[in-house]
Amino acid sequence: MSRLVDCSIIQSHYETFTVCESIYANPDELTVDADTRQILDALQEYFESTPHPEEWSQDSTLGKSLLRTRALRLVIQQLIDDEPDLPIRITVELPLLQSEEDSGLAKLSIQSPGFLSRANSDKLAQQLVSLSEEARANGLSAQDNAGLIMDACQRVLVVGLQLLNEEREQRTRMVDVNQEVEKEEQLQRVWFWFPSLSTREKRRDLVTYASRWGLTGFVLAGKPGLLCLEGTAKHAEAYMSAIKSESWSDIPSYQKKVTERYRQHISARAFDTMSEITEMITQHGQRGNRGDMGEVKAFMEEKGVGDAFGFVVVNGGVGGGGSS
Repeated sequence: MSRLVDCSIIQSHYETFTVCESIYANPDELTVDADTRQILDALQEYFESTPHPEEWSQDSTLGKSLLRTRALRLVIQQLIDDEPDLPIRITVELPLLQSEEDSGLAKLSIQSPGFLSRANSDKLAQQLVSLSEEARANGLSAQDNAGLIMDACQRVLVVGLQLLNEEREQRTRMVDVNQEVEKEEQLQRVWFWFPSLSTREKRRDLVTYASRWGLTGFVLAGKPGLLCLEGTAKHAEAYMSAIKSESWSDIPSYQKKVTERYRQHISARAFDTMSEITEMITQHGQRGNRGDMGEVKAFMEEKGVGDAFGFVVVNGGVGGGGSS
């Protein structure tokens, strides 16, 4: 049977929240879910009316609520260089149930930031794992959670900026190399078809990986999913190889279903960047994951690539080489 941690630990969790609330007071810096907010309000009332609680009743209304909630959950958002487009979100769980480790130490995790590659997101997440291991090794407990959280926020900001700058430098180097290659090789527009494309991390990687090789185009998620790549054949192949070996490394080979539908030699690009257009397209179907192909066709025609629609969406086989 699950049992609550000691009352002193729960009181420390409440104090940790009040400290974090005062430190991370800017809009969107600290958020809590509805269950956590309800528990915090109840704890505030309890501790104000019971300044020196010594025992904790699991059978009380509040005790039963704590058992159901299992942990207080906070999300703290920090901005790299105070840039709104560069948020890092740390999820904090303050455990309410007894376990093998009854110190009440906070559990920290990170929501993968969209501006970093998957590999670097994993490196950033590892920073919190290392910090938690250091805290346990040093004997930290619930009373130290506020300091642990502040250390975590500071560490991910420093390391996140470092990783972001490394990616920016890598993209700059890759663009320089790609421009030299493109002087010698003809541009192509390559179209890929997915029977299904849904996972947000995989979709994000399809966009972010493109900058390594200076590729442009668009990604459409859903059933079906589409990918348009503009660049040299060499760069398109290197990109797809990296996607399959890195981003899709956790997917069995027989599930890595993607088909090249059409390949065109082009004299100029139709797209300035690589982006996802899923939110621009009306979604139908029982799960709302089937894009309106009429809108997709209109989008392609607006970009001047509508001639490929029949080969990419309608044709069941690989299209022949064309030109534009």
